[in-house]
Amino acid sequence: MYRKLPNHRVEVHIEIRPGVGVNQQSLALSITTDYSIARLKTEIHQYIGVPPQNQFLTTKGITMEDNHTLGEYMVELNYQFIVLERVEVDAQNNEVAAAQANN
Repeated sequence: MYRKLPNHRVEVHIEIRPGVGVNQQSLALSITTDYSIARLKTEIHQYIGVPPQNQFLTTKGITMEDNHTLGEYMVELNYQFIVLERVEVDAQNNEVAAAQANN
């Protein structure tokens, strides 16, 4: 499923999508391809404040899984990621709001 690249340093560009709740639109990091996605999320957390468990990273239409490395995703120099924030919806509040809207 994954082919791993040899470990090397890469500059990655991270696009922060609207709705994440930060003013920053993008972030550039110099990291190595042996970084796990979980470790990358921790780095991103330091810059934008969104906890790793609430981050959703994608690249080229692929959702990146925490237990894989950048090398396994064939990350090369100047690679781009998109960060979205996971938002938990309170089902009970949605039901109340829907009931109020119907009245």
